Amino acid sequence: MAPEVANGKQYTKSVDIWAMGIIMHLVLTNGKHPFFKNGIDTYDSYKRKLQTIKKVEADPSLSNIAANLFSRLTTPHASQRYSAKDALKHPWITRQLNESIPLSFID
Repeated sequence: MAPEVANGKQYTKSVDIWAMGIIMHLVLTNGKHPFFKNGIDTYDSYKRKLQTIKKVEADPSLSNIAANLFSRLTTPHASQRYSAKDALKHPWITRQLNESIPLSFID
């Protein structure tokens, strides 16, 4: 669940981008969730974490370029999060690793 959902605020399609980032992390780290570090957590504690989250830390096993995309997909503030259009231009997706990373609106 994206932070805006945990906070009971109005949300948009950006919650799906957040979910895509979490799924990306799970796939690339063999199932390690970026929040459930110890594997034991409850819905309520997860929700509390999301309500105060400042930044989501990627697993150190991710490449720099994958961690960059993950970070842009899971930016806590929905208005600063990548859109699907932005994500599709990211070098990790396009495999054009010499290309510059597209900036978000805030960047």
